[in-house]
Amino acid sequence: MAFIFFEGVDKVGKTTLLRAVDKATNYKHFCIDRCLGSAYTYDLVTKRRNRFEQLANIEKEFASIKSIPMITILLTCDRDVLVERIKKEDEFSDNRIEFLDKALEAYEKYQHVTSLPLEIVDTTNKSIEDTVKEIIVKINKYEK
Repeated sequence: MAFIFFEGVDKVGKTTLLRAVDKATNYKHFCIDRCLGSAYTYDLVTKRRNRFEQLANIEKEFASIKSIPMITILLTCDRDVLVERIKKEDEFSDNRIEFLDKALEAYEKYQHVTSLPLEIVDTTNKSIEDTVKEIIVKINKYEK
């Protein structure tokens, strides 16, 4: 069993892939949609709070637990594809696209500060099935 944190910007496929990984692995892992990476990103983008030190300490505590693998799956996608997905279903797409650009930049920074194992998976041109297979291969690298 592993704790799998699915991170990434809106419309990258977090919830869809989390559910698909759960089903494909027969709910073997504890999958979480958004966690510390999202908190870091949200704080960086909105500038409402600054919990960076607390989040870093929590990550270090998680990383120190050796009995259960904890892996962040950072989902990425081409910006233009994300913009298309947002515009398809949101009347407030201009505001969300502005937030998207800031969030993409913040997740780029997060990749360099996280102390948890991080695996990047690009969802741009892959089927859900192929992406799930890729994620499972990445998760299996950490299992004992």
